[in-house]
Amino acid sequence: MDRMRLAVVQLCSTPDLDANLEATRCAIDHAASMGAELVALPENFAFMRREGEPFPCVQGPDGELVPFLADCARRHGVWLLGGTFPEAIEGDTRVHNTSVVLSPDGAEVARYRKIHLFDVDLSDEVRFEESATVLPGDRLVTAETPLASTS
Repeated sequence: MDRMRLAVVQLCSTPDLDANLEATRCAIDHAASMGAELVALPENFAFMRREGEPFPCVQGPDGELVPFLADCARRHGVWLLGGTFPEAIEGDTRVHNTSVVLSPDGAEVARYRKIHLFDVDLSDEVRFEESATVLPGDRLVTAETPLASTS
């Protein structure tokens, strides 16, 4: 394969997980109907929270988000880059900001945990410190697809 049609999805996520997942499902359906073979979701596709509030959908390995994404990938036979979601860390109050890559049969082929966190001082009064609630990952991750391989 020397070409692959890609779709990049933009969503306006809210704190309502069910509404966000329905919007995600609709966006993937639309991308696939337009011939996308790889669909990329945005960071925090499943939720959006205000700084300092708890994560509304922290997931362990058996959470609902990865199976939801796997079902979408399998239903349309597309590669799916699953944006990011808060992944629970055993023994830690922080989470990983995690992204998965799923193959067209719904199998997870890669899992990346965000390395470079968003810590910024906007003014003396306004500071965003992702590292206070998110533990960074420790490695780069690649995924083999028909278009690209690591070999």
